[in-house]
Amino acid sequence: MSVLTKYSIKNFWDSFFPIFSALVLIVSIAFFIQISTQTAYLKISFSEIIQLYFYYTPEILLYTLPVSFFAGAIISLGKLSFDLELIVIFALQGSTKMIIKALSVLAILATAILLVVGLWLKPKAMLKAKEMIYSKEDSSQLNLKPSEYGQKFGDWLLHIDSTKSENRYGNLVLFSKQEKSDIFIKADEGAVSQKEGYFNLSLKEGKAYNILQEEIQMINFSQMQVNKPSSMTKLRYSNIIDFWNEWIKKNPRDLSVAILTALFPILSLLMIASLGVVNPRYEKNITAVYAIFFSTLYYSMIYVFGQNYPLYSVFAVPFVWLFISYLIYRKRIKGVY
Repeated sequence: MSVLTKYSIKNFWDSFFPIFSALVLIVSIAFFIQISTQTAYLKISFSEIIQLYFYYTPEILLYTLPVSFFAGAIISLGKLSFDLELIVIFALQGSTKMIIKALSVLAILATAILLVVGLWLKPKAMLKAKEMIYSKEDSSQLNLKPSEYGQKFGDWLLHIDSTKSENRYGNLVLFSKQEKSDIFIKADEGAVSQKEGYFNLSLKEGKAYNILQEEIQMINFSQMQVNKPSSMTKLRYSNIIDFWNEWIKKNPRDLSVAILTALFPILSLLMIASLGVVNPRYEKNITAVYAIFFSTLYYSMIYVFGQNYPLYSVFAVPFVWLFISYLIYRKRIKGVY
């Protein structure tokens, strides 16, 4: 590894880590809020919340690592420019191409990590997170508590007055809001049992009310069955290949987003050099503004192309981005440095 490569990498880390740490902190807070929303109706410990957070770390990396790399590289080159260190490098027969070559080592590493994270680790972690949440949902159906508000059995809000024995309860009240009516059920006794693929709530001796806009219908019943599918049945895939086969059918954009996000560092080498190498005598140091604007532009391209042409975007976005990069490079760098 050349002296220039080592020096460029050292300066890159100095700019990269503060940006990466700040972005990870901000995104982590957002994910903690999302986790608390998802588990608000579940009995879950603090250690399990931390475990869920670790399942989301691949997604956090996908959000933060590419932008941090792009911004860190541009800002580090801008700092070298305004500290007059790039002038020394160019005076010693250095060139912009040598700087791009030095940064390409990190760009290849970042892209490789992001491809593994986006195409393998993220789906695997999503499966684990869903398994955990669904398992908690299922266990909550067998651990109903008397006189506790906010309990649910499927789509039904449920209140229990007392416990008679294990999974057997007295004086149950159920409520469900439908599109054109509200359904209200009161039963003297109920029992919850787990069947293959679903949970059953067997109600005895009660009344059911169907509350319409202009009338109320009522029936008496001696026995009524309320079934709820097991949450684990929502998992339609068990491995990465099944995940992407199923996911592409529902959200084909997600695969192209994962690939294009991973390619951002390697595709941006020309853009980084074009924006980071500046003349301190004639230009102001606005490399941070460049980093924000052009990273926003890249992700906007991913969104627009991915939303309308999810499969073609994998080829269209790199072509357009490299074309824009070359135009800026030819105007600002080529023939100058």
